[in-house]
Amino acid sequence: MLLKERGDLESAKAAYRRADERGDPGGAYNLGMLLAERGDLEGAEAAYRRADERGHPGGASSLTSPAP
Repeated sequence: MLLKERGDLESAKAAYRRADERGDPGGAYNLGMLLAERGDLEGAEAAYRRADERGHPGGASSLTSPAP
């Protein structure tokens, strides 16, 4: 989250993607949040689904929430 808070969205996206690719539910969830904020709703949905499948508590609820 530090990269995102500093405004380095591309580096944050890359870090979240690496964590997601390694099976981390938090990485998938954070990637979904970032993608949703940037308007990539299809990518966000896929990331939230992976987070949900891996047991992240926010994954399923984010699938039903309106986009930011």
